[in-house]
Amino acid sequence: MLSNSNINSIVRLPNESFGGSAGEVKVDTIIFTITNATLLQTTVEVIIYKGFNRIDEITEFNCDEHIFLDQSVWGKMIMLFLE
Repeated sequence: MLSNSNINSIVRLPNESFGGSAGEVKVDTIIFTITNATLLQTTVEVIIYKGFNRIDEITEFNCDEHIFLDQSVWGKMIMLFLE
């Protein structure tokens, strides 16, 4: 995926974000937003929610952690795993 696109952001939603509608299934949800690789972007915004709190919107102001990571480091790590 990283060879054809750039990851713009990653959001790790709170545990069981889908509540009762998921039944007894435990769901952990991550949202990736990506763009075409021709639009070079190496910094990835990461928003992390912990626990079981419900959220009304995804923003850096109501999350547990908000960081920026360099995507090029991930690409190198993935290539090591594929060798």
